[in-house]
Order: sequence, then structure tokens, then C-alpha cells
Amino acid sequence: TLGGIATVLADRGRAVARFEDKTFFAAAFGGANNDGPTLLETSRQVFNTTDGTKAASGAAISVTTVNAGRAAMRKRTSIDGNLLDIMPAVMLVGPDSELTAQQLLAPIQAQQTSTVNPFSGQMELVVSARISGNAWYLFADPADAPVFVYGFLDGFEAPRVRIEEPFGQQGTALTIEHDFGVGAVDFRGGYKNAGA
Repeated sequence: TLGGIATVLADRGRAVARFEDKTFFAAAFGGANNDGPTLLETSRQVFNTTDGTKAASGAAISVTTVNAGRAAMRKRTSIDGNLLDIMPAVMLVGPDSELTAQQLLAPIQAQQTSTVNPFSGQMELVVSARISGNAWYLFADPADAPVFVYGFLDGFEAPRVRIEEPFGQQGTALTIEHDFGVGAVDFRGGYKNAGA
């Protein structure tokens, strides 16, 4: 029936979204120490201490450690040496650090300047179960300084469904095809702390 086909297609749509998510995280946060792929420009992984995209030692999310990441991003320079003044717009964490990140980014009506939350409303929190442990990341707005990009086969941005009714057989065969790829393009818009 049509209802059964619609149910199967809806389930396959969720499977495609899971496939894209899995493909992205495997490519973006794979490699040695989950520091991402190696870039042609630097011959180093996206997250590394040489380029200042990775904290020298892991530390928990706090005003001090996030500020260190923000400062590192602000000091990034272009290939020709110009300061880029990049600001983090997204904090990416795993489930183990979700509560701490929520507390850091939550608005607080402070009565004393010492308890003001400088990161309130400054970043969007993104949580993914694919980030294990306490590692956390800062990313610039992708429109300003993209680190990773994804794409589809030209003209095929959505999954393609082919429905066949094999001759001489009862039933219908469904085939779903989806062309999706992801890669790293720059290190300047990202920062990693392995957490603690």
C-alpha cells in the first residue's frame, strides 16, 4: 500500500541523515588522536598545537579555558599574514560535557562583576553523541571561516529513490542512492581542547 511505502521512505530518510552524520564525524574528527584529517597547506592535522588549533593540555570547560580558545582564534592570521580576528560561534561537545557547556553558555543575571558570564548568548551549543569523553571544540561561523565543507553530486542534493516491480515476482523493490562527501578546507576557524 501507499502508506507502507511512505513509512519505508520516511525511515530511509532518517537513515540518510544518520549516514551523513556518521560520514561527517568520521572524516572531520578521525585520524590520530581524533585531531582530524591532514591539510595540504600545513601538512598537519586540522587540530594541532603548532597552528594553535589545539590546547597544549586537556582541560575542562570553564571561562578561563574557553577564553584561551577564543583568544587563539582571534589571533589567527591569513596566508599573507593579516590578522583575521575570528570569533567562535559554535561550541561542539559530547554528552559527557553537555551540562557544563550549558552552564557556561546560560544567561546569568549577575549582581557582581566577578560573577558575570562573558559567554552568555555568544555561542550556539551543539551536542553530538559521536564526540566521546570530555573533548570540546569551538568553531567560527562557517560563513566567516569554514573548517569543514560537505557536498553532494551536482544536481543530486537529495537521495534518489528508484522503485521497481520485478517482472514475474510479487512485491516492489526500493533502491535509495545518495552521493555525499565531506572534507577539511582550513584550520583557522576551529579550536579543540581534549578536555579533562
